[in-house]
Amino acid sequence: DNINSNGYHIGYTKNKEWLKYTLEVTETGFYNMNFRYATEQSGAKVNFFINEVDISGNVNLGNSGGWSNFVNHSIKNSYLEAGKHVLKVQINGNSEFNMSSIEFLKSSDAIPIFDVLSASTNEDEKSIKIVLNHPASQSTFTNDLFEVKVNNTLRTIESAEIDASNTRIITIKLVDYVFYQDQIKVSYNGTIITSIYNSNLDVFENLTVNNNLIARLLVPGKIQAEEFTNQVGLQTENTTDIGTGQNIGYTDIGDYAEYLIYISDRGNYNLNVRTAAQSNAGKIEFKLINNVTTKSISQIDLPVTGGWQSWQTTSTKTVLDAGVYTLKMEVLKAGFNMNWFEFEFVNSLSLDRAKNNKVVVFPNPISARFYVKLNNQQNIKKLKIIDVNGRLVQKLKPNLINNVYNLSNLNSGIYFLILETDQGSFQKKLIKN
Repeated sequence: DNINSNGYHIGYTKNKEWLKYTLEVTETGFYNMNFRYATEQSGAKVNFFINEVDISGNVNLGNSGGWSNFVNHSIKNSYLEAGKHVLKVQINGNSEFNMSSIEFLKSSDAIPIFDVLSASTNEDEKSIKIVLNHPASQSTFTNDLFEVKVNNTLRTIESAEIDASNTRIITIKLVDYVFYQDQIKVSYNGTIITSIYNSNLDVFENLTVNNNLIARLLVPGKIQAEEFTNQVGLQTENTTDIGTGQNIGYTDIGDYAEYLIYISDRGNYNLNVRTAAQSNAGKIEFKLINNVTTKSISQIDLPVTGGWQSWQTTSTKTVLDAGVYTLKMEVLKAGFNMNWFEFEFVNSLSLDRAKNNKVVVFPNPISARFYVKLNNQQNIKKLKIIDVNGRLVQKLKPNLINNVYNLSNLNSGIYFLILETDQGSFQKKLIKN
């Protein structure tokens, strides 16, 4: 390349590779980017980020006519703030290209229309971020401005707010986790979100959210023993069990395997484990690990089956809470092979436990305060108020002294109280005067 070149370029790009550069932006404003590239392939894609926040949306690169035929691709009106920042260039897709330079020129165009650059999942696996091309002027708004669908089903929104560290980001947090294979769409039906340039954000409907979540194994479902993400002391080998494939073996006390899982439903489960053992009765423990706790969900004694490839299924029962976890299988007694284990959903925990439990809310209709009465020594863990569209309106802190709650600030209307106790979940209709 003979434009903006020092005689070298980057090449041999692969999907998900990236480069980072430190930038010193001298003046806040909108910039045009000239990205010089060359390729003889079609379908190349690249994204640009400042401090890991999108500034370009998806950029599609056409065939330039050859690996040495460099051309400009212009990205118009990217918003940059003055100061030192990290520019990230990320390659997306399997089409390769060479890159020679990136030039930033202060834009002389009119301020672009206030719009969405992109939407994507966050690493917490229960929220999404919407990236705007302007900074927003307000910091808070109500949840009912947005609607999130996961696999065409509405999800309850816990909160929606502007990111305090970057006002180009709207973060929408959901009540429940999402799965890496979910199809997620977001809509905005308001008129109140404005930019610092006094532009209103236009409504949008069913905007696709890029699902970048890590792959997890789905529960309920069957998990092959060799599908671990981490293990200590175990080995894999070919199996002659039905379905063939591989099994794990050479087990010793203290060996373990870890699996990233997504539990879709809270409830009672059958846990089936497929093992073989020539002469020793083994024992294993399954644990669920999240960022806060480690919980044992089952210890299982495994039978002697008479051979390393003589397979038998052992079953037990367990209770699982919905969410994302690391599942740890640990060897307590050695001398067995394992081909797979399976979680079969039996029934909802809340429905099963709630049969003999009651929750009474009075008075109802409510003027200001209401009282929650429970039987069977239930303890309240969480309370929240949702509207008739399933949107979160208010969270209530459990009052363990007298179970009295105040809704004097709530507008008149019909709502639902979602109440979770240590013995089940309940929903009660509320009428607020």
